[in-house]
Amino acid sequence: MQVIKSPAQAAAESSPPPPSLLTAEVEYRVLADAVILRGSVTANQRYDVTAVAGEAEASAVVTKLPLAAGAEVREGQLLAEISGRPVVALKGGLPLYRDLKPGAGGDDVGQLQAALARVGHSTAGAPEGFFGPQTKAALAALYARIGYDPRPAQPDEASLVEGAEEEVTSARRALEDVEEATDSKQGSSAVKQIRRAQQDLAKALGRLADVEAKTGPMLPMSEVVFLSRYPGRVDTVNSLLGAQVSGSVLSVSAGGLEIHGYLQQHQKGLVRPNHRVDILSEATGQSLSGTAVTVATTNGDRRRVPVTTGSTGGGYVEVRPNAGERLAAGDRVVVGIRDEAVGEGNG
Repeated sequence: MQVIKSPAQAAAESSPPPPSLLTAEVEYRVLADAVILRGSVTANQRYDVTAVAGEAEASAVVTKLPLAAGAEVREGQLLAEISGRPVVALKGGLPLYRDLKPGAGGDDVGQLQAALARVGHSTAGAPEGFFGPQTKAALAALYARIGYDPRPAQPDEASLVEGAEEEVTSARRALEDVEEATDSKQGSSAVKQIRRAQQDLAKALGRLADVEAKTGPMLPMSEVVFLSRYPGRVDTVNSLLGAQVSGSVLSVSAGGLEIHGYLQQHQKGLVRPNHRVDILSEATGQSLSGTAVTVATTNGDRRRVPVTTGSTGGGYVEVRPNAGERLAAGDRVVVGIRDEAVGEGNG
């Protein structure tokens, strides 16, 4: 028998069954992604040791390299010797821009006096910021301790001092001769001769004092490295013993290490300060750790300008390695920044 169904009946019989209730457990988990980029390690302060003053690179020779890359640097320590002249490390935040000579004054002289006192060569009694006799004595003591003679402040200063002393001797004898010759004489003529001889002696003594004040040991700016914090570090040794100087002999740094990397535009919104960071040293293959401390629109922007996803162009991230991690300024690293967000999901 053939059953005929209406279109409505056929549609009713072919429709899906009523929906049933489906359930699943709610999961609480961390959704994580990582931003991978390359970065470079920098220090708060870095200094390249180059040729000594008065030596052209073509004639300057490395004659002593007492420290290896990675070595700790202490204040008062010899860093290198170039053409027989020392380069010593001292503490100070003011960059040295001139040779320091007897008779000089200023904040840079005060910085030198403080550094000399810290390494055991006191300038007690000296006017602060003036390169006088006490500072000369302390500087000479520093050079003697590291095994060198200091450079003289004036060329042929021995002959300058000797000449000034001879002038004083001649003036003193002339005064004595005038006094003896006029001992039995009276009158204005005798008084005038004595007064002139006394004036000549005073002038000669003044010239001697001026020569003595401007002669003695000096500190050439090429023979000292002022680092702001200690201990410092030897980052790289770029030369060999006996080699002619070509550019930097070695690089030293001080202060905290930082890693700077560039963020592409699509990465900017994924990185925030305090994100955990994985660091891979390209030089050693060592895995290290750190924290993102700054995300900014320009490299080294100390104003901590926030980067937003709506801003055009890329940005920069500053990473601080955790305490105890061994890196050196100039190292290249791969940085993995963990972009983590806590969320709830259901299935």
